[in-house]
Amino acid sequence: MFKSNAKPALFCYAIPSTLFLANAIAQPQINISNDADFLITEIRASQHAAGAILLQLSTANGEIFSNTPLDTLLFAGTSYPVRLPSPVRLPANTQLNVQVTNTTGGNLTSQIQFWGYKVEKES
Repeated sequence: MFKSNAKPALFCYAIPSTLFLANAIAQPQINISNDADFLITEIRASQHAAGAILLQLSTANGEIFSNTPLDTLLFAGTSYPVRLPSPVRLPANTQLNVQVTNTTGGNLTSQIQFWGYKVEKES
């Protein structure tokens, strides 16, 4: 069972602040640790330049989170984070693939964050 001194405590997995090249696709990955499952409740992004980037999320086995990429202008900068209608549970040791498409025609820097809670592993 997962033990925490602060219950419930928000937890964040994130890709480092990354330079996304103009009109290019990057595919950073996040590995969920083996100590607990992770419930994603919202997605946030910082954006350090004007323009839009599209975000498509999938697990290593190919399951995608949505049938269309998310436009980070909806949840970056001064906008509200994307709050998922229900939490998405990622098992411990899951690899999360983050496909980022920069459609701006210029380079831009962003950090993409996944906020939620670590929870006891499912048996």
